[in-house]
Amino acid sequence: MERGAHSCLTALSTVESNAELVPIERDIALLRQSFNSVTRKLPSVDARKQTLSRLLSQIDLTFQEHQAAYPAVAVGPIVYNTGTSIRSFIFKPLPDTLIGHHFELPVNSHNPVAQLTMFIAVVSTVIMGLSRQMGNLVLNLVKLTLCWALQDSKGNMTERQSSILNQIPTTVETVLSKFNLDGKTTVFATCPECHCTYAPSFHPGSHTPSYPATCSNRPYPDAEVCSSLLMEEVIADDGARSSKPFKPFVIYDFHDYLASLLA
Repeated sequence: MERGAHSCLTALSTVESNAELVPIERDIALLRQSFNSVTRKLPSVDARKQTLSRLLSQIDLTFQEHQAAYPAVAVGPIVYNTGTSIRSFIFKPLPDTLIGHHFELPVNSHNPVAQLTMFIAVVSTVIMGLSRQMGNLVLNLVKLTLCWALQDSKGNMTERQSSILNQIPTTVETVLSKFNLDGKTTVFATCPECHCTYAPSFHPGSHTPSYPATCSNRPYPDAEVCSSLLMEEVIADDGARSSKPFKPFVIYDFHDYLASLLA
């Protein structure tokens, strides 16, 4: 037993992490159990027990010092009760700025014929799973069919008929925005080299996002600044020049998504 106590002290002198304390703690518990099992009342036994008791007290003190120096670290996934967070969000009053737009569908201001046409495009892409390009094709084919159906023999239309056709968009992206199905998103600029992300900034009164021209991230301590280009220049069909991120990273607003479920 005394030899085992000295082994524990030797093991404690080389401890460098909390994981190494686990087997030592088990050995100390076994020593305590063996010590308490000795019940004989003899002078020689009592003298050895006193020596061993002092040794065990020294082991306990050293073990506690190592526990304080090397605290236990939780191993495994972090447990987070999302149910509590969502319930606290659901059952508190939601501001109108968060959910108000979900009750105002732009499609409601359109002619019923235009609404039905846009609904066909939504069903084709969202429910039936057609690609955006195929959805655009379906949308424009229906629009072209309506155009031929509304024209008279000379190819003329009334002002009301022309208004109906003008209310029908040409892309599925625009149709989804009419139904508030596109959701609120934030586009981050991502560095193509070190993958650092940069949030957009907006000038007062402008809805056009702006980003840094180059990456200012240091991938690791003492490293040089990345300095990779973040933006590329694009030229529109009308010749207008603008810039967009080389590598965009789109994040959907969770609060807006949850508000759409509650609206």
